[in-house]
Amino acid sequence: MKTLFAIITIIFLSLQSFAQRVASPEETKEYLRKSDSIYKAKKAREDAYWDSINNKGLQDHKAAMIKKYGVKTGTKIANGEIEMGFTKTMCQEAWGNADTERTDGKKESIYYRKMRTALTFTNGKLVKITEL
Repeated sequence: MKTLFAIITIIFLSLQSFAQRVASPEETKEYLRKSDSIYKAKKAREDAYWDSINNKGLQDHKAAMIKKYGVKTGTKIANGEIEMGFTKTMCQEAWGNADTERTDGKKESIYYRKMRTALTFTNGKLVKITEL
């Protein structure tokens, strides 16, 4: 009988402890609201940090291109624009490294798969832009 009473007491105390740990729906909503607010604030700080890093990188790239090629051409390259007469280096600074390159004497072609574009150079100058 004492053993049964002890077991019932232990179960009762366990259930009472469990009931105290379970939050009410209002407490759960409040916890989730606070967690969401904390997450959003942290995410906003991280986004602002990475935006400043990316913008600094873009500004540095633009400044370097303007210093190297002058205001008009440097700004075009920094904005990812190309035009006839650009050198291969200028095009690569604007668009990045090509996926494929081919050379045939004085004629050279480079291919950008993501942009679906081929650039053709003669004597080192861009003479043709082909949409693929």
